[in-house]
Amino acid sequence: MRASGNARDSGFALLVTLLLITVLGVVVVEFYYESRIGLHLSENIYRGAQARHCAEGGLAVALEILNQAQRLWEDEKVWALVSGAVPLKIGQGSCTLQIEQESGKININQLRTRAGQLARDRIGHLLRMIDIYNARALDSDRPIINYGLVAAIVDWVDEDDDITVLSAVSGENRGAEGGYYTQLDDPYECRNGPFEALSELLLVKGMTEEILYGAWDEETGVHLSGLASSLTVYGSNQINLNYASPLVIQSLSEYCSAVLADSIVANRPYARVEHVKKVEGMTEQVYQDLRRSVTTTSREQVFRISATGTIGAASRSVRMVVKRNRQTGYLEPIMRWEL
Repeated sequence: MRASGNARDSGFALLVTLLLITVLGVVVVEFYYESRIGLHLSENIYRGAQARHCAEGGLAVALEILNQAQRLWEDEKVWALVSGAVPLKIGQGSCTLQIEQESGKININQLRTRAGQLARDRIGHLLRMIDIYNARALDSDRPIINYGLVAAIVDWVDEDDDITVLSAVSGENRGAEGGYYTQLDDPYECRNGPFEALSELLLVKGMTEEILYGAWDEETGVHLSGLASSLTVYGSNQINLNYASPLVIQSLSEYCSAVLADSIVANRPYARVEHVKKVEGMTEQVYQDLRRSVTTTSREQVFRISATGTIGAASRSVRMVVKRNRQTGYLEPIMRWEL
């Protein structure tokens, strides 16, 4: 009987030992797992900080380029760098730069004249831009934009509470004033004044992030651009032909094709507006439409800078809007943000 008791005691002790080993093993594995996660998170934070420093370095380079190069398109190497075509090597990482001259875009704060009348030419430009956008959207999953968005932008900027109706177009053509925005689930006031930042467009009836900033096309692996690349809240009501995108140029005349708009861009720079007549395919009608809306010089120089630093799989972006002081020639920051 004593031997049997000793056997039971030994078996129990073995069982307890095995349980302890199992529990200890689980604890060790869990500790190892937590340690690996902590190490991975620490590495991600470290890489992210490195990427942000790369972006900061790229931003400093972009500001220096703007201080040294008055006309970016005159130097092919500089243009390749500031258009994002060639990445800038910084330490172990790299930075992609993009500098945009805001005068090459349509100013959405200029949709009414000083007398308070609708700026029909500028509104026509936006309507044609929507037509071009919608035609391209048919080949993708991008949403269709209705003309009411343009009317709503006008209502956001103007000082009255009268709803704008674009009678020249069919379909949804009505804007929105305070009565619409104050009845939303998360109500807010209609500004009834100039846009302070382009992102403010997201508050306007009919605007979405996808329409404004574009979306990622999973099938093609290409980021589809939105309206933001063609719009601005800075500058005058004239568009600088030397910085306008093909989309903006095409929107300035209903007779301008995408091919002609690309040719206009390919033949830059232009010292004078009439020099665009020499572009192959140019017609008198297109030229007259352009002449009413474009310039080749800009009194107010505002630049949008985007610097994206990359280290391995980590990526960080710094963006900045700067204005050149006409008296001193120095760059003055307007706004800055990080992504």
